[in-house]
Amino acid sequence: MDTPPVKILVVDDDTDLLELIGIWIASMGHQAVLAPGGAQALSVIDAEDLGMVLLDVQMPGMDGPQLLEHILQRAPGLPVVMMTVHGSVEGAVSAMKAGACDYLPKPLEREKVRATLESILERNDLRREVARLKRSIQEQYRYKDIIGASKAMQRVFQLAERVTDANVPVLLTGESGVGKEVFAKLLHYHGPRRAQPFVAVNCAAIPADLLESELFGHERGAFTGAVQRRVGKFEEASGGTILLDEIGELDARMQAKLLRVLQEREFERVGANARIPVRCRILAATNRDLEIEIVKGTFREDLYYRLNVVVIDIPPLRERIEDLPQMVSLFLRNLREREGRDIQGLTPEALNLLCRYSWPGNVRELQNVIFRAGLVAPGHVIDVDALPKRIVAEATGRRVAGIDLPALGATQMIPSAPSSLSLEDHESNLIRAAIVASDGNIKAAAERLGISRSTLYRKLKRLEIDV
Repeated sequence: MDTPPVKILVVDDDTDLLELIGIWIASMGHQAVLAPGGAQALSVIDAEDLGMVLLDVQMPGMDGPQLLEHILQRAPGLPVVMMTVHGSVEGAVSAMKAGACDYLPKPLEREKVRATLESILERNDLRREVARLKRSIQEQYRYKDIIGASKAMQRVFQLAERVTDANVPVLLTGESGVGKEVFAKLLHYHGPRRAQPFVAVNCAAIPADLLESELFGHERGAFTGAVQRRVGKFEEASGGTILLDEIGELDARMQAKLLRVLQEREFERVGANARIPVRCRILAATNRDLEIEIVKGTFREDLYYRLNVVVIDIPPLRERIEDLPQMVSLFLRNLREREGRDIQGLTPEALNLLCRYSWPGNVRELQNVIFRAGLVAPGHVIDVDALPKRIVAEATGRRVAGIDLPALGATQMIPSAPSSLSLEDHESNLIRAAIVASDGNIKAAAERLGISRSTLYRKLKRLEIDV
């Protein structure tokens, strides 16, 4: 790994050695700043942007440990390497305990100096990169940068912001692809645990017989193949946040174990007896209606009430279609940055079709559609021909979520069409038509609309529709 040139301060009262180290540092591609004593070193620290300090332990006047204390006060985080003769190694070790990062024994060897400097500079580069990435992630997950001008999303944002700092479980619900993990990261990166780990576990993607070890870890020899101790996700998330995604897929045994963890706030590694306290915030997400799963007997009611202290229900894209144009702009910008494709926008006809599509895959599906269309579009604008056939067929066939649009009024499903009706009016009319077409059968109406029965009941309540 190549490190950029830096200024390295060398402090030693032996002027001959000082000049020799300066020559070595220059041959390594860095710039040496030489100081024969503590006073000169402090003036350099105040005036220069340094990448490292090589500091002799034994010097007249202000010795190395004393100067180290001043350096750490004036330039916290600046790496300091102590240089010591054989008889004062204990002093160098003490200095390391006080904040120095390494030491070099005298007489110095050129290759040993090179290896030590390169190792420390590489670690510094890595720490800076990690810090930059953390800042980038935190900036990426800001409420004001998440698209959601619709009333439905504004209600979600308001609830999420109210519980960001709370240390209580949050259950994120919504259809697949609505962005539940995005909201989990919003809660984490805006809360007091933002500097600690965010660990996401997809409970549906891990075989049931391995999930306990994945979550809680195991001891060596706990089962066949356990050749060494393994730390589980709950320990990895210590101090931070763990997201249990697709929690509705847990089997009965794991539901019981998780319930105990939530109740007692501690767990055990597989094959161990020691209790480990839970030191992370627990978030859960599911695209299933857990209340229906409780009725069916596939999900524990007591676990459900432990998880849903706060429920954030994220609406599907079809319920906030007014956000779609802004999402399209964002995804096109991402396409330009990642693939270098100069796609500037969509034709009105293409955008109109997107607004009339039912989006069963929600935001994730929209992102994939825009990415694919941008890659295959022959020019700088995405036209209808670049859209997937299923979208064109549904929209131009005047069918949205299985309902024949002529019976509803075709313009009602086109958000850009001139109309005095609000989006909620459009939604209400569509739901009423589905119920009529289903002879009042709520389950059948939900299937026509492409939503779950519980979602339809929530809409009926919100829109004050009597059935």
